[in-house]
Amino acid sequence: MSTPAPFANRPSKPQVTRLPDGRIGIFIGGAYEFTDDAGLRSLCDQAAELLPAPTAREDYEQAERDFLAVLNRELESVDAGGCAPPVIAMRQADA
Repeated sequence: MSTPAPFANRPSKPQVTRLPDGRIGIFIGGAYEFTDDAGLRSLCDQAAELLPAPTAREDYEQAERDFLAVLNRELESVDAGGCAPPVIAMRQADA
């Protein structure tokens, strides 16, 4: 009995897919690897060590985007009750 390949064709870049049996299939550099959640976390940790750390500015900008997204969701959920519609929070353009 053959097992269908987890990837329809041989991708040119790394890809990851969850198989029906719960395992995780990873295609990297012409080879398949099958692992579990812990193995994938380990691979992610190893890859994160190789990637450059975000700068303080990038961290600040991401935190600002996250804050504005939460604020907008909260503003959209508020019932205006006859008042003016809620104002959507936006980041000021750099001058």
